[in-house]
Amino acid sequence: MHLQYCAVLSQQGEHSEALKHGKLGAKCIHMGIKELEKLIETLSMKLDATLLETNARKFLPILQVLISYLIPEEATNNAKTKREIRIKNLFGFIPCLESVMGLNMGNLMQLTPLSLADILSEYDVQYEFTRESLLERIGLLVISYFCISTETRFSTTSLKEAEFFHVKALELACKFLPAECSLTTHIYMTYQKYYSPIHQVIVSYNVK
Repeated sequence: MHLQYCAVLSQQGEHSEALKHGKLGAKCIHMGIKELEKLIETLSMKLDATLLETNARKFLPILQVLISYLIPEEATNNAKTKREIRIKNLFGFIPCLESVMGLNMGNLMQLTPLSLADILSEYDVQYEFTRESLLERIGLLVISYFCISTETRFSTTSLKEAEFFHVKALELACKFLPAECSLTTHIYMTYQKYYSPIHQVIVSYNVK
């Protein structure tokens, strides 16, 4: 919801307010991912080898790598040690997911009201351990960092901070999403547009 509000405010030129909601959106996603890690760790400790616990154990290494890429809210420029594992091998199903391939920034602008069925639907914890659920979280995380980058670029003069968030969005997209994904392509193209060295002004000085 915060990300959609961010997008609406951005379209209206309210970039400072949009930035606040972009950061709130990222914070909510961080909390959701960390809570999921706690749930998975709890289930992984159980001795019963049910389908739920088995799926939780499979998701744990992927989630731990994802968490290593999160930007701390209190310090945006702190470097973190990342665990390196072959995400593409663990996510071998990614290229087959049409919902991921069609993910783009335009989805954020499609505001649809909640139906009564959405409100009354029962929550099933097993959905948390599906590929669709995890990739949805990753997609929202990538979009939140991209939104923060964009609104920072519009509302402040801190291009360094804007580029930092853009790089993190691109890094996450390249690590976890297919290269052919619309969202990955969009973030890469906008990075080339705004931060590529070929677009930077070269200042020359006359030496006397």
